[in-house]
Amino acid sequence: MTRPLRTMTLLATVALVASGCTATTTDAESPTPTPTPTPTPACLVGAWSVGADELQPIYDALPGGLEYPAAVIDPAATANIDFTADGTFAFTQSVPASVTWLGHTAAVALGGTMSGDYSADDESLALTARENGLTVVPTDDAAASAIFAAETAETLAEWPVSASSFTCTGDELVLHLSTEGYAASVPFVRQ
Repeated sequence: MTRPLRTMTLLATVALVASGCTATTTDAESPTPTPTPTPTPACLVGAWSVGADELQPIYDALPGGLEYPAAVIDPAATANIDFTADGTFAFTQSVPASVTWLGHTAAVALGGTMSGDYSADDESLALTARENGLTVVPTDDAAASAIFAAETAETLAEWPVSASSFTCTGDELVLHLSTEGYAASVPFVRQ
């Protein structure tokens, strides 16, 4: 996989590198309830969304020295992730973008869904994709767009599920992402 292709895949990994916060439950058989951590932090459970303004800094943070192409996220871009209390997640995206790649402008749209299982503790989240329906399609008839979309779609299918740190308070979930040692944080809001 070439480094330029990894840029577009970062949007897909936004939902694949999340984490939760602390929650407690009580043991019904204990004479005095004792709080214990739950396997799924309560703050994490629910539906979360992120828009173009929050996604654009990911691309702005990537240094040119790593040969990432410049990318501009369309203002209409959105991504959503839902975490259930039973340990499953579902991610959807609609992210039109333009990329300057090998001297040409490529116009593409990342879309589709991914679902699977997750486990979380107070600091990290690990996701295991069961169904990967993420897509990348060209949004114009330029040859660069078609080539970039095809190669990026292949990369999305192979992108590894990873884990990251996070902060979660009430209606905000901030995912702290890392790509080849370069960090970016993305704030999601509860839907």
